Amino acid sequence: SKFIIVMEQWEKIVGKEYYKKSNPLKITKDQELKVEVSIDILLDFTYSNQIYLDKIDKILGCKNSLKKIFVVQKHF
Repeated sequence: SKFIIVMEQWEKIVGKEYYKKSNPLKITKDQELKVEVSIDILLDFTYSNQIYLDKIDKILGCKNSLKKIFVVQKHF
């Protein structure tokens, strides 16, 4: 499934630093990726959403494979 591929490639998508502080939760029926992100990278992560979407498109081999990334704060 699309989500499993995203999970497997997550480090490649967001990079080593953010990989440790973020966690893809699910892809909604509206084709939005829900991601749990720690507070200290929340703004930067949100700012980079389009870059991540482009990388996901490349990995999945199709344009606009996901509509958007929906970020929620991760509580440790």
